[in-house]
Amino acid sequence: MSPTTTNSSVSSLLDAVHQIEPVIRTHAADAEHERRLSDSVTDAVRACGLYRLWCPQAFGGLEVDPMTAFRVVEAVSQIDSAAGRNLQLSTGIDAIAPLPGPTDASRRPQACQESAV
Repeated sequence: MSPTTTNSSVSSLLDAVHQIEPVIRTHAADAEHERRLSDSVTDAVRACGLYRLWCPQAFGGLEVDPMTAFRVVEAVSQIDSAAGRNLQLSTGIDAIAPLPGPTDASRRPQACQESAV
């Protein structure tokens, strides 16, 4: 992964975070009480594509560079730490997907689209 392969700019991803901020804030207390993110939050994160941060472009992901991903996770975490943790944990495995080795390529597109811990 390199900055030149990134389809999404930092500013467009941070704009997406700001667009879903009201949903994250509205459900933050519930997430703390219920010990899980609400479906509304995970749906919002999924809808704006943030669960595809590290996923390779070949599988429909954004394949952003590490600093871009870290800035996006940081922005979500500043709104609600649980949502940021969820985003990091849900996307982290995709960071190693481009590494050489055997893979089950038939599952990658589904995994990139549906990631959520």
